[in-house]
Amino acid sequence: MAILIAYLALGTLAGFLAGLFGIGGGIVIVPGLYFLFLAQGFSEQICMHLAIGSSLASVVFTSMSSASAHHRRRSVHWTAVRGLTPGILAGAALGAALADLIPERGLRLMFGLFEIAVAVQLLIDFKPAPHRELPGRAALGLTGGVIGMVSALLGIGGGTLTVPLLLWCNVSMHPAVGTSAACGLPIALAGALGFLITGWDGAGLPYWSSGYLYWPAVTAVAGGSVLFAPLGARFTHTLPVASLKRLFALVVAVIGIRILDLGFNGLHTSDNPVSKILLSILIFLVLLLGLLAGALAGNRLPWLEPPGPWVRLMTYLGSNVARTDGASAFVELRPRLYHGAPAEVYARALEAVTQLGWEVAREDRDRFRLDAVVTTRLLHFKDDLVVRLAPAEGQTAVHVESRSRVGRGDLGANTRHILDFYERLSQMR
Repeated sequence: MAILIAYLALGTLAGFLAGLFGIGGGIVIVPGLYFLFLAQGFSEQICMHLAIGSSLASVVFTSMSSASAHHRRRSVHWTAVRGLTPGILAGAALGAALADLIPERGLRLMFGLFEIAVAVQLLIDFKPAPHRELPGRAALGLTGGVIGMVSALLGIGGGTLTVPLLLWCNVSMHPAVGTSAACGLPIALAGALGFLITGWDGAGLPYWSSGYLYWPAVTAVAGGSVLFAPLGARFTHTLPVASLKRLFALVVAVIGIRILDLGFNGLHTSDNPVSKILLSILIFLVLLLGLLAGALAGNRLPWLEPPGPWVRLMTYLGSNVARTDGASAFVELRPRLYHGAPAEVYARALEAVTQLGWEVAREDRDRFRLDAVVTTRLLHFKDDLVVRLAPAEGQTAVHVESRSRVGRGDLGANTRHILDFYERLSQMR
């Protein structure tokens, strides 16, 4: 009875977090089931396979509920679903077959690395900028094959891969999430069926299992997830989701480190302190580099423009300070000219600040100066920006300066704030 309560609690937690953060529950369900199966005394040679297969089977139910809800809101891009599904079915079946050939330790290593990657993504909240429309049916099918194979190997619903792909293909966020939920059903169906078949004659399987699907865990986890995912979604507007997501990312990173530790050292040698220290240092470096690369890429800065990528990188890693006046080496930070008298441009600047969601700290219309405060997404730092206007050759020169200058404390976000303001002001008439 106690273990059923634990399964139900795991499903409840996974569903609530999935609804709150908009993530797939697999990153919680798979490691949770893995450690619960170990605690029950199941054979360590099948625990990871059993956790992945059972996770996929539970996703069948949660994806049906989620896809139905998104369909009622008209937020499913069914053309994309139809294009991805054939590849997803084939890829998920292939992934399940490959998982049966991969030793338990190999699956632990793969999932541990995946958890670390998810932790980095949650920390930097990177969303790719749209570049193109949806590809043709053949390309969608091949892409679906990759998504299905990776998802089945890891026991996830595929949202970690599908949502970024759709955003890159100019699908907006809500339809991307809804489409990903709809794609989770074929992933879970094909993957769960594959784990059922490949594990049918597996040695050491517990009672109440069919292949690598352990039904007590599947039903309890699915029930908790389906019931509590809507509750998590309801709290997205009342809880400090951004801060909680950062904290959750650290928890995911710790889980990934633990599973990697087991993957490298096995269950009985993982208490070696030297290996723990080395592995922790490695993961810390991976997280640090991931944060750096993701934050810089996420801010969409012109790295190839003068003064060049090397100088830019050394600036961000070194002093983090750069001039923003007309003599700045960083061309994009120099003041810009806008049509209209200073008073007119000042009114547009104030409107731009409001639209960007910045807090107006001070208005000085006589001197054409505007002070604003920006709260960063990463760790919620406060950045102070000053906007100054001056007449220039029949136009108005606008100079934006960050008090913390280029990137101080947030790896380039201050620069992004300045560029966001210039872009928004350019769009206003």
